[in-house]
Amino acid sequence: MSQEYKNMLSGYSESKEKTKSQKDAVLFIKQKLDSAKWFIEAIKQRNQTLIMTMSAIVNYQKEYFLSGDEKTINSITRSCNQLEKLQILSVMDKPFLVVRAAGSGMEGSGDLVALRGDICFPIEVKSTKSKKLYLSGRTKTQYLSMLKEGEKTGLMPLYAHRLKGVRGDSWRIFRVETSNLKGKLSILARRIPKLPISNQGNPMIDWEQGLPLHKFLSFLCRERKEDFSSTISMLSLIHI
Repeated sequence: MSQEYKNMLSGYSESKEKTKSQKDAVLFIKQKLDSAKWFIEAIKQRNQTLIMTMSAIVNYQKEYFLSGDEKTINSITRSCNQLEKLQILSVMDKPFLVVRAAGSGMEGSGDLVALRGDICFPIEVKSTKSKKLYLSGRTKTQYLSMLKEGEKTGLMPLYAHRLKGVRGDSWRIFRVETSNLKGKLSILARRIPKLPISNQGNPMIDWEQGLPLHKFLSFLCRERKEDFSSTISMLSLIHI
């Protein structure tokens, strides 16, 4: 509110005798204030709608990332270097059927379930501005559900964490530590870091400790079993 309007309202409240012109002026100011409040609320609502829309777009893109959708892959590799792009593009040759889980993150399903003839896993997707995310409350319940279902079914649940504002490969992959893994899952588990545990004993995500997405996909999309072993050796040399 301008200082002039403040002075008018102050003068009106301090005046013992209110003239008609003063009353009209105060009524005018109040009407303008109400209009301004409505306008501000409308802007807030619009911003919230935009945030929800962008969130829906991001969630939509999640589904088509591992499925080898070229447009989505190009959009997320725009700032990647040539090696990162080539390794991420490898998923186009060996894509997954990606299904969005009903009731995202509930009952151990994660946000997505990625299916392919040789391997499958549930995936919980997180996107933050902070490198560290501590799982508590609802997110810890999601983690415990994924752990329970992983143990029961012999699957290896994954967490995919995107750090906002990072150029290059902004995604990091973690696994929920489970037992009884067999075949390709047991080999894959050797290279994917498990979720760290905080000093308080709770699971957390530390982006710095995750496996970069391009290395994960390069390893995952190798054609033959012997390539798996050679990729393990290669990743051991280049993993930071």
